[in-house]
Amino acid sequence: MKRLLAVILALSVAACGSQQRPDDGPDFSPEPYSPDETPEPRLGEIESLISQAKLEIKRRDYDEARVKLHQVFRRDRWHPEANTLYQDLQISRGKGDALYQEYLDLYEANKQRGDALWFHVRPLLIKRGIKACEVEMHPDAVDIKDDLKSVQEAIRNWKKGTVTHAEIELLLRVKPGDPQVHMLRIQEFVKAGRQKEAVALYKTYSEENPQSGDALYLYALTVFHHEIGPVGEMKALNLMRSGWILELPGAHLPVGIARVAYAKIAYDLEPAGLPRIDALFDKPYGLLNVALNFFRIAALSTPGADFSEDIKRVLDLAARHKFELEDLSLRK
Repeated sequence: MKRLLAVILALSVAACGSQQRPDDGPDFSPEPYSPDETPEPRLGEIESLISQAKLEIKRRDYDEARVKLHQVFRRDRWHPEANTLYQDLQISRGKGDALYQEYLDLYEANKQRGDALWFHVRPLLIKRGIKACEVEMHPDAVDIKDDLKSVQEAIRNWKKGTVTHAEIELLLRVKPGDPQVHMLRIQEFVKAGRQKEAVALYKTYSEENPQSGDALYLYALTVFHHEIGPVGEMKALNLMRSGWILELPGAHLPVGIARVAYAKIAYDLEPAGLPRIDALFDKPYGLLNVALNFFRIAALSTPGADFSEDIKRVLDLAARHKFELEDLSLRK
């Protein structure tokens, strides 16, 4: 009798399981582990699933394509081609808002990953297009009580790179919102070992100017100089990212995002003999993609500036390490 009850119970459980319908939503839970499976993703299997997904997209069976891509994600959540294919599929189906939220959640849970940042900003870069951002205007102070000759001399020395501390303070009175002058002051703080003081000063400055992308950039710059290393770099990137998401005016935001992203990866990869911090910055192609596309925006936002050398350095570094980058300015 006990054996009969056990058989009936087993059959009823199996029947219930067979009636469950697959969930149409994203499922990023890991697959059950079995001793026969290898812990590493099987490359051939992943490539096969991606090929199947591409075939389903050609057939316009988009739901099945999503199923295949989610199977890839269970094996390698950050697979570059799978994420790119999935994002393009969702954007083409008019699901851009849901896609943005999905990858924002992933970024919030993986802020130390360069590829998480890249796939978070990529849908917005596609939606907005690689185009000039709004440039913030910083007029000179109207009531200048300082000696005009002293001001002119300070400006000349500023351009020559020989400006003194007193001249920097003078320029800050004449050009109170000019980021270039503020950067001179930040450099002074750094040279004097007063980075912590600079962070506090420019955090307040940014809070007093919440609509200024340039003020936020200056605050991020102080964080970058104060918290040297991976944590500070990603904090600075996250601050500037938040301003760019909100479309704060200021050409310095895309420049800052690009330069910090490139500096981080260049430090990790060059020279090749230095140890990399894979646990914090996996998949360098993510930050290189960020650097390339934000340099493109910076070049369009500031026509007088030349970012061709910056872009070349990014592309050369990617080529040396065999990373395939996606230049969204070429996207049709």
